Amino acid sequence: MPSATRSKASQKKLITIVFGEHSTRSVEEGIPKQSLGTRKKFNAKHNNIIEPIYGTVTTGSNWKFLKLTNQTLFIQSDETSIEHIERILGMFIKMIS
Repeated sequence: MPSATRSKASQKKLITIVFGEHSTRSVEEGIPKQSLGTRKKFNAKHNNIIEPIYGTVTTGSNWKFLKLTNQTLFIQSDETSIEHIERILGMFIKMIS
């Protein structure tokens, strides 16, 4: 059983990235809610404790970030345009830190 007091450096990270085709529809339609839930079940079955689980969905030009903690899915309220690449990269850095 994994130690509850593991150092932050030894913790594993799980990030799911889903790419959708460019369309006029919102990135919101591609949010992989089921995918994140399935990964959580996989972790439980294999005795992996990876919390939180992060995700992102993108059309390539618009990005939306997600975080699954326990049974709660947090979804970024607004889409981030690729024009704000520094914000997108900042989100990835936050996920792996």
